[in-house]
Amino acid sequence: MLFIDGPLTIEPTGGPWGRGYLKVEMDIHPEDWFFRGHFKNDECMPGTLMFEGCLQTMAFYLIAMGYTLSRDGWRFQPVRNRTYPLRCRGQVTPTSKKLIYEIFVEEIADGPEPYLIADLLCTVDGLKAFH
Repeated sequence: MLFIDGPLTIEPTGGPWGRGYLKVEMDIHPEDWFFRGHFKNDECMPGTLMFEGCLQTMAFYLIAMGYTLSRDGWRFQPVRNRTYPLRCRGQVTPTSKKLIYEIFVEEIADGPEPYLIADLLCTVDGLKAFH
């Protein structure tokens, strides 16, 4: 399940803290599979799938910055024992056209287990939907 396509913007020293910024897009189509999998008579992209797209965007950022070059078979997963406050304020519906994922890097570190902490924002057709 890939929830990102292009185009993308990568700024290694971008964002409000100067630690990095990444923006990717996903085109939305009325026939996308996840619409039928939501609650009956409420066709929308579940917020958990928007979060999955954010995690894929963060993993892509780590790859793009070279953090996985010497780590064959690595996997990306959320940091354990950390709270993730998520706010869903909008929906991706079959009439939506474009979902944009943005990450604003707060902290990034190399080492035995590289990690990335970032603010995440999803907008749907220009409206904030997920933070």
